[in-house]
Order: sequence, then C-alpha cells, then structure tokens
Amino acid sequence: MPGTTYSERTILAQLDRHAEQFDFPTLDNGYIYPVDVRLTAYRDARRWAVAIEHVGFFNRVPDFDNVIYPYGNCLADGPGHGPSITLVDGPDGWTDESGYNVRPGLKSIRVRGKLLKLTATELAPPAGPNGVPEDLGVQDLFRNLLPRARDLYRATEAELRGVIPDDLPQILRLDEWEHCDPVRDVLPSHTEFFPLLAKVLVTGDVSLYKPTRPPNTHWSNWPGGGTL
Repeated sequence: MPGTTYSERTILAQLDRHAEQFDFPTLDNGYIYPVDVRLTAYRDARRWAVAIEHVGFFNRVPDFDNVIYPYGNCLADGPGHGPSITLVDGPDGWTDESGYNVRPGLKSIRVRGKLLKLTATELAPPAGPNGVPEDLGVQDLFRNLLPRARDLYRATEAELRGVIPDDLPQILRLDEWEHCDPVRDVLPSHTEFFPLLAKVLVTGDVSLYKPTRPPNTHWSNWPGGGTL
C-alpha cells in the first residue's frame, strides 16, 4: 500500500506464525480459565503494533493474571508472549486448600490495590448439572466481578507502553472481536477479523473495520479453557 513500509500480508504472516507456535492468546487453553480480553492497535506510516490482553485464572499456579501479547514491526523485545500482570494482591488465603475454589467466608478481595467488598451475587456459586449449587470456583468469582472490576483487570497505559513505543499513535481499541482458534488450526488469517485489522493498520482508515461476523471473545464461548 503506498505510504507504508509494511503490508497486510506481512502483518498476517507474523500473526499466523506466532499462532502456529502457540505464542498467541489461546482462549480455550486448558490451563487458563478465560475471563476477559482487550485489543489495542497502533500505527504510523512505518510502524504497526497490536497488543492483545488475555485475562484469566491460571489453574496450575494458581494465579489470576493479565498477559500482554504484543505483535508488530517496532517492538524492542520482539513479538509474542509479553509481560504478565498479577491482578490479585490480597488477602492471603483467598482460595481454599485446593487452590481452585474461593475460600468459604471470604468477604473481600484486593485487586491491584483496590479492596472490593464482595456482594452476595458475586459470591453466588454456579448451579451444577442437577441444579445443585457447586463450590464457587476462582474463575467464577472473577467473572462475576467483571461488571465493576473490568478496568482493574486491564493493563494501564503505562504498562502497554512498556511493550509498545511511546510515540506510536493508537488507532483502534476493542473489547470484543472474532478471535482465532489455533488449537483447531484456525489461524488469524482464517478469520474475518484479523484481515480487517490488517487493512486498518495499513491504510490508517478505521472506517474500513466493518465486521459481519459476530464476536466470540466472551469467556462463555470457550468452554474448554481451564479444564485440564
């Protein structure tokens, strides 16, 4: 495309390569319960970058993190798996002995320094197959907290600029989109979304982003996430 030093093809080639290597946000990762996502895109005539935030409960640690995955042609540390931001910093012992469920009697939790007093709705356990309430899984609590804690889950601008050049202008930010599924060999270029994103990055024309396919990034669309 005239005026840029990169192309839609080179953008998609980088994203596909990292997805093939599972160095890409995988929302049905068996070791991560998905909770939330966000995508921010940046560009100028010479440079492009995309930061995808994958917020989830890592069931083998256990830990609740936001992992930033940056891609682009101007990244100091290169594209792929980036920094992890630990989101819960108290109180101690907020999980039960298993590490998978919320400790009975928990009244509050501190997310990134902000103490959140938990409501009965947020502490309500999900119903099991027979309608009988189950234990409240850690992922259930963080999903229940989404309406009021989403901004705490997301990276700050300073954290994003830790992987994206400070002077690269932001062009697009999305809370939902049609994500790929590398586990099932659906690469970014196989979706409608990522080619549209590449076109916006190359042209600088946000009006070209007119998806016809529905977004699928809500955690409920990835039931395999965290189940291993």
